[in-house]
Amino acid sequence: MRRKCFAVVLTLSLGMGALWGCSSQEPQQEPQEAASSQQAAAPERQVIGKESDAAYKIEVTNGLANDVTSLFVKKTGEESFPAGLMAEGDVFKAEDTVDLFYAPEEEGEETLYDILVGFEDGTTCLFEQIDLANLAEMELKSEGDVAYVTYVGKDGASGSTQQDAIDRKAAAEAAMAQAQAEAEAEAAAAAQAQAEAEAAAAAQPSNTGSSSGGSSNGGSSAPAQTEDRCVDGGVALR
Repeated sequence: MRRKCFAVVLTLSLGMGALWGCSSQEPQQEPQEAASSQQAAAPERQVIGKESDAAYKIEVTNGLANDVTSLFVKKTGEESFPAGLMAEGDVFKAEDTVDLFYAPEEEGEETLYDILVGFEDGTTCLFEQIDLANLAEMELKSEGDVAYVTYVGKDGASGSTQQDAIDRKAAAEAAMAQAQAEAEAEAAAAAQAQAEAEAAAAAQPSNTGSSSGGSSNGGSSAPAQTEDRCVDGGVALR
């Protein structure tokens, strides 16, 4: 009986030791739990624009080299941008992602939009013909002096406006070069016409009238003929 009791006591002691071992390991899990709590309490994403049921919502990432301090949206084709969507003092930092809300003028309206972003040094970057209504995500990018976006549509399809931006830039430069050439040709033609007019004026004889010293018909003198001018019915003298 003593041996059996000893065995039972030993077994209970080992069991209690195992329980205390699990208990002693619990504090080691606390850092992980704390980390999870910190992740759950992460601050909400920055919002640009005003949230509403009619507004488009797009996750926008600043893939540019600089922080954005102003952001404007207008319909493609309109001459000027309305008031900006960022409040004074707001900063959309490089590599950050924000929730952009933009409400169209008419609910359900689908059109292309231009986005103008400004930087602290006063420079700007223009992104043209963006289909905001059908985008879920968008990243602002630039290469050289070409601004474009990469995007993921609401249907999950991804794409880029880079080639469209390059084509628009080339077309604009060609149109500008043509307009400049036409202006230069018009100026050259006007200068040529003026030079020819001045040369023709210089070639005209001087008009110095003279009168005869004789007298006839009661002493009246004949009018001096300075040049002929063609008129209907003959030659007129003046």
